[in-house]
Amino acid sequence: MSHKTGEAPRPEYVLEENKSFSQSLIWKLQRQYYIDQGVDAWSKLYIPFGITTNPVIAMAYSRVIYGYIRDWLAQIDISEPVYIVEIGAGSGRLGYNILNQLEEFYSSSAVKHVPYQYVLTDLAKKNVEFWKTHPQLEPYVEAGKVDFARFDLANDTELTLEHSGKKLVSGTLKNPVIVIANYTWDTLPADLFYVEDGQLFEVQTSLVTEQPETNLSDPELIKRIDVVYDRFPTTTDFYHDPQMRALLEMYRQQLQDSMLIFPYNALQCIHRLQQLSNNRMMLLTADKGDHRIEDLVSSDIPQMALHDNGFSIQFNYHAITKFFEHQHGTVLTTTHSFNSINILVCLLGDSEFAETRHSYHDYIERINPADFYTVLMEFPNQSAMTLENLLAYVRLKSYDSHAFIVVYNKLLTLIAEQYTVANAYNLQLVLRGVWDNYYHLGEQYNLPVKIATILQKVKDYKSALGFYMYAIQLYGTSTHIRMSMVICHMGLGNRQMALDLISPLAIELPENEDVKIIKEQIEAMPEPPQNAN
Repeated sequence: MSHKTGEAPRPEYVLEENKSFSQSLIWKLQRQYYIDQGVDAWSKLYIPFGITTNPVIAMAYSRVIYGYIRDWLAQIDISEPVYIVEIGAGSGRLGYNILNQLEEFYSSSAVKHVPYQYVLTDLAKKNVEFWKTHPQLEPYVEAGKVDFARFDLANDTELTLEHSGKKLVSGTLKNPVIVIANYTWDTLPADLFYVEDGQLFEVQTSLVTEQPETNLSDPELIKRIDVVYDRFPTTTDFYHDPQMRALLEMYRQQLQDSMLIFPYNALQCIHRLQQLSNNRMMLLTADKGDHRIEDLVSSDIPQMALHDNGFSIQFNYHAITKFFEHQHGTVLTTTHSFNSINILVCLLGDSEFAETRHSYHDYIERINPADFYTVLMEFPNQSAMTLENLLAYVRLKSYDSHAFIVVYNKLLTLIAEQYTVANAYNLQLVLRGVWDNYYHLGEQYNLPVKIATILQKVKDYKSALGFYMYAIQLYGTSTHIRMSMVICHMGLGNRQMALDLISPLAIELPENEDVKIIKEQIEAMPEPPQNAN
């Protein structure tokens, strides 16, 4: 997908002409992409998600959630849980990490008597079905701390929980609602305007291609499209909603020579969530987008970054802040403008939100998860790296499995050079922490095999065998895994178990010299002493 101005010569084939940006075919293609792909969009790494779902941002969110519950503590009805609703939850990885973080401190905190339930929601039925059968979410479901729902951000007004069957409907909830939306809003259709000398223009789009297209549902079509932009005079009466008209008028007065992304559908979704929560809501949200009006001043057309057959676009967080201010709400933002992602907390309700403010300041303003992620991106590439440096890196990333994969090859090298009994304990703790935080998505990298390989390298054969068994459960067996297990049993002196594993391999791979040599070594091992009766 590329961009052209209205003055550029157009290719021959026009798919659609002069549509409001929010009505463009590209949004329908995007929506269908997420429905069709399901969790594959993340497991195959088509969609970037590491920065918004990792344990570090989950820790920050869990602390803000804790502060918010403390602010409402005197008014909470403990006969019903506080609902934490993640919209557009995708893979479910963020929810899993938040639940893990909450588990670490919640049961011994001042609000331990307050029940909560995390509700994973998404448009794609495939994602909901994936969560429902995910073994790492199952204990939370059984404990009543997780449920699931399909939720269409563009249309739905209520949620039906898949496990309990309960409906979350406007006017029925007893407690404030926490809404989480990471990398979500820019998937909703937005309108596009241009302001010049106090005049408001609607920017409309045409889609053109260099070849005839007979299938407008083809998921690959988005890669062949050129987007052509033209502008037409309009007024703030563009919307029927008085609040939307007032917001558009504010932009007309304050912007100059600027392109404006107007997130009408996102604002409508937030309004429906506001009604669902009875005006007592916290929105925790992260995306790439600006919250200061001075950062919106730009004459450039929006850049749409392709991710496989989906795309992302800059989001207008300033419009969100103005929406909440109009509802007499409170918006917490960082004092600095965003770099990679912007994290906001938007609050509605009759509270001073003192604890929420403290949590935001400590865990998002001072130790910003996005800054933390960005700074540590290049850390593993430093030349003068030690084993302890790498272990410290994984700890700082809160034992994120993605961080472990980044340093895995270097870790293997340094273990051979620098491993000692003194740092064995730290290595074991890091490997256990990575595994405990791992949320399986069927990724191409096989995490349990990588952990087992390190354990085998440091001669912890018993633990390595356990992780090879995890690998077989998640990915199935392979010659490499079977051979590795043979070597581990040899290291433990388990002659018969090693022989039982190598013998079938010798039949399957009669020409494999390594198998022949290892089988001979096993047969030469001494028989274990017979137990006396």
